[in-house]
Amino acid sequence: MISIFCTLLALIFINFFCFFDFSILHAEEENADFSIVFGWKTGGSEKLLAQKAALIKQLKEEKCAALSFGSLLGSSRIVEYDRGIQFLSAAKQAGYDYIIPAAPEFMFGFDTFKRFANNPDIPQFISANLINEQTKKPVLDPYTIWYGAGQRICIIAMSDTEIIKQANDAHVGGLDIISYDEALNNISLDVARENADLVIVAGRMDRNAVTQMAVRYPYVDIFITNNMSGGFSDKLGTTSNVFISGKPVYIGSGAGNHISQLSFKRQDDYESREFKNITITDDFSQDNEISSQLSEILETLKKKDFEESVIVKTGNEVAAILKKVFDVDVVLLERQSLYYYPLKDSLTFFDVDKIIKPYEKVTAYTLKGSLLKSVWEQSKNQTDPAYRLLYGGITADAKVDSIPLQDDMNYSVLTTTHLREGGNGYNQFVLGVNEIISDENMLQAVESYLVAKEERLKEMAKKKIWDLNLYMSMHSDFDKKDIDSDKALYGDDIPKGWRQYTDYYQGNFLISSQNNKLTMNKIMGKHSFNSYLEFTYSRKASKTSTKSGFVYDNPKNSSPVDFNNIYSYDLPKFPIKPYFGVRLQTFLYSGVGKHPITASIKSGAKRQFPSLFNLELLFGIHGTRDYSTLNNTFGLENDIFFNKEFPAGKLLKTPLKIDSKTFITWNPLAAYYMAFNLENDNTVRLGIAKKITIAMHFKANSYRNNKVKKVATGYYYFLTLDYGMNWKF
Repeated sequence: MISIFCTLLALIFINFFCFFDFSILHAEEENADFSIVFGWKTGGSEKLLAQKAALIKQLKEEKCAALSFGSLLGSSRIVEYDRGIQFLSAAKQAGYDYIIPAAPEFMFGFDTFKRFANNPDIPQFISANLINEQTKKPVLDPYTIWYGAGQRICIIAMSDTEIIKQANDAHVGGLDIISYDEALNNISLDVARENADLVIVAGRMDRNAVTQMAVRYPYVDIFITNNMSGGFSDKLGTTSNVFISGKPVYIGSGAGNHISQLSFKRQDDYESREFKNITITDDFSQDNEISSQLSEILETLKKKDFEESVIVKTGNEVAAILKKVFDVDVVLLERQSLYYYPLKDSLTFFDVDKIIKPYEKVTAYTLKGSLLKSVWEQSKNQTDPAYRLLYGGITADAKVDSIPLQDDMNYSVLTTTHLREGGNGYNQFVLGVNEIISDENMLQAVESYLVAKEERLKEMAKKKIWDLNLYMSMHSDFDKKDIDSDKALYGDDIPKGWRQYTDYYQGNFLISSQNNKLTMNKIMGKHSFNSYLEFTYSRKASKTSTKSGFVYDNPKNSSPVDFNNIYSYDLPKFPIKPYFGVRLQTFLYSGVGKHPITASIKSGAKRQFPSLFNLELLFGIHGTRDYSTLNNTFGLENDIFFNKEFPAGKLLKTPLKIDSKTFITWNPLAAYYMAFNLENDNTVRLGIAKKITIAMHFKANSYRNNKVKKVATGYYYFLTLDYGMNWKF
């Protein structure tokens, strides 16, 4: 009984020294016999790696093994061209001996990762639980054997089991990850044959995983992890060391700017261990050699990144032109078909021969959506940019005409004859069918297009001051007009044009010019002069009820002509512009008697708000003279205009235009004693073809009569199909 008690007391005494920062005899004067340094999450930062290099070299003055728990490369590429090898090579020079890979190490794909694992210029990759998805065998060495102070040490590496979830699926294709327990079970016999003096399991493991392994695998002596959030906390905060089933567990910091060190010291027959976390602050010194090397690497990568962006921009512009020339869905080109000419601006026929190789031929055919999707994914995941395809007609997220690639749909595809034969490893192109064209010269096709484009640009560059538009509208209107349910209240006081408002159906043929405009803005500098001429010829057939027949109108007063002229002056650094306008209105046809002509003059100030749907506000005074009735009006006018165009996109296949015009006038000398008048005209236009639009109009009127103290309102709406033609000269 006494001997058992003494044994227990001795074990407690030894373990007491395992967890505190001193040894039995003169601990402060002794150096570590060997130590293990570990950390993670450098995140592609050249400054942090240079700081860690200086610290690791200082810690490795004695026998020391340095492990990275992964994420050396960060969650994104340093630059787009980077393939990681340069940074990992610098990590080895920084002092890292081993890397337990995490998700970022797979950002360039599984094939590139395997090349990393076999590269002697970077730290050795080790992991016991990363396996090949097909063979179910480890893709890396599961452990490493290391010697220190006469001891044979086995370090078993465990990768984070969340790698598959954290990494892009395309990057880890072919890779699987198993549990820590299963991984240890698979290598137990191999580890036993190593006859190691000390077995250490290292990785980002949580408390539950460590507990399970500590119970089931007695041959494991020590666990080291940096997963502080994985259950290693108590009321006092996060602990740095605990015992689980008699096995010491050391928990380092999970922050990227920390390095953890576990040191082993031996004095006589006793061994003590010291564990500490070191925080790297901004004032920590950097390793000059590593810092300069990384800076040079980064400059080289940035230069390649710029060159890469230029090549992609040039190639994609060539592909976009070929798409227009041959009218296909998608264009895919290999880089070898182009020279690496640094195109800064748009492609012109002056430099096209410096970009496209003269002997390249293109061909067009049909490719199944599933095959095209496979090509797209293969190109996107190429680690070597030279084997990525240049494209036109397809977006970066594999959409054609804003619609994702459909497996069963057929797409017309233009490629080079080299790709057509399965070049660059794209064997999917061989399965294309229905050859449309073949062996067309790429350079000649693009050159002809650019010459024609240059001619068009020269024509467009000529000064045009007249903008003539002609629209032909065929509309079957469903108009609803109403002023008031009891029109008898107004008698003859209702304006003539409003007296016969009623519910009816209408068929209409109309030819009109909309916004025919003469502009001299650029010619006159600060002075702006705009002249609008609009005319309409229309014949209407209306039906007031379902039982009655159609009544055809007389062209009299149904074909208006409007000639509107506005002059404004642009005051320097002042948003409000004064304006003066003269307007003449008449009709193409009139009945017996005087031809109706109305002239009006207005003056005031206007303000534009381009960011608010091109909003324009006008406020001023106006006077009107009707030369057929000899009536005059004078009053105030407030006009509000706005318009907005929505370009074609995901929801709209063609542009959508909305415009609104509102006129508010107060006329104390008006006929019919009208004091207040509001007119509102709203139009929504949706293009359904190149020159054909469908338009919906909503119009509303409101006025207040001084004789009869009541406000009257009216509205009507109709739908038109417009064919528009435009000339500029």
